[in-house]
Amino acid sequence: MKPKPNITLWIALAIPVVMILLVAGAIYLPTLWSKPATNFVFTLGGDNYYGPIYGVQGVRLAIVQNRPQPTPPIGSPSPVYAKPKLYLYNVKTDTAQELTLNDALLLLLSDSPTSPDGYEIATADGGGDFLLFSGPRDYGAKYIKGHGISRKLNIPNTTNEPYYYSDSFHFVGWSVQQ
Repeated sequence: MKPKPNITLWIALAIPVVMILLVAGAIYLPTLWSKPATNFVFTLGGDNYYGPIYGVQGVRLAIVQNRPQPTPPIGSPSPVYAKPKLYLYNVKTDTAQELTLNDALLLLLSDSPTSPDGYEIATADGGGDFLLFSGPRDYGAKYIKGHGISRKLNIPNTTNEPYYYSDSFHFVGWSVQQ
């Protein structure tokens, strides 16, 4: 005599497997079709108190504030203050390319917080805590997020310091020409 299959047991074992597949699909499927396409310009480095702050006026890069350097006392050497470097971030190749000021002035930019394709740049808050477990700390890391995805950006670290020591990233604008 053949043993009868226990349908209730098979259903009880299948429910957790189906739930895991549904959750994994809900997390990973949006990343297959949702890809950011708008590049952006940002600055890194510079002095926190002196030098230019770049922004967008109209559709072009501009110095929105030029903080003057202090005059050193007579007879003392003049300190050298670093200017921020301009970068164009290519979201398709996930790379940042340094720009000259002349190259950056040729770009058409939008200073909207949201890109034309619906993404925004966000800063990490340092990880999360769940009950007694603490996630990895990623202070100051930048992410592009929108349409159900969040992807860490490959921002160059020009000072070789952790982000929480030298967070000098400044978003300037979205490159509206492709």
